[in-house]
Amino acid sequence: MPARFFALGSAALVTFGLVVSATGPLAAQERATDDPGSFPTPAVANDDWKLDFTPGVPTAIAIEDAFGNARWYWYLPYTVTNHSGSDQRFIPQVTVLTDTGNIIEAGKNVPARAFTQVAAQLKNPLLESPQSVVGTIRQGVDFEKDSVFIWPVPPEDVDQFTVFVAGLSGETAVLTMPSTGEPLMEPALDIETGQPLLDENGAPVMRPVIARRTTALTYATPGTPDSPQQRPVTLLAETRVMR
Repeated sequence: MPARFFALGSAALVTFGLVVSATGPLAAQERATDDPGSFPTPAVANDDWKLDFTPGVPTAIAIEDAFGNARWYWYLPYTVTNHSGSDQRFIPQVTVLTDTGNIIEAGKNVPARAFTQVAAQLKNPLLESPQSVVGTIRQGVDFEKDSVFIWPVPPEDVDQFTVFVAGLSGETAVLTMPSTGEPLMEPALDIETGQPLLDENGAPVMRPVIARRTTALTYATPGTPDSPQQRPVTLLAETRVMR
């Protein structure tokens, strides 16, 4: 069956901390974590394409819902530029992991009016919405794109979170189990229904877990859920991991 009919679930990548040597095979260890240092690092040098990514500062903004109640959201502005040598497809996938173990997908449970208010606050005439920025990026600074990632402020007090940004590189690797060296497997999902694919015997179709080069941005956020904008946000680390 063609690869376009398969989609890999993300649960294995969320629940596993990953360890690896710089030159050896990737290995997975059962240890839940949001520490980027526990993930494998990309290759020192390879021929895979990469996009230049320049993040701004995460900022909290209050957005009124349909009932007039204010709800807080984080937004992270960024610029992406293509110096890879050829045009590339840009399909960012962003996950936020908090120090309390909360996993948040950027863009999920975010009202459409949020981008309108963020754009009004940033006053950047070149700013594109998270939806419209997806697509081909041509080469050079004349074709760089400005956009934002937006996600809800979690209800609990968060002092630190890490933003994982995938889709900035073509570098991938198959994860392997440290005890056997065999590929780490997970059920393949139908991309249209999200349901596990079954073989002719009714057994789940298994596929290797693929890790992608990902930018990890870790911030200190000492604010509170009720007033996350009142204290400064500090970038603690920017790393590249395979996740």
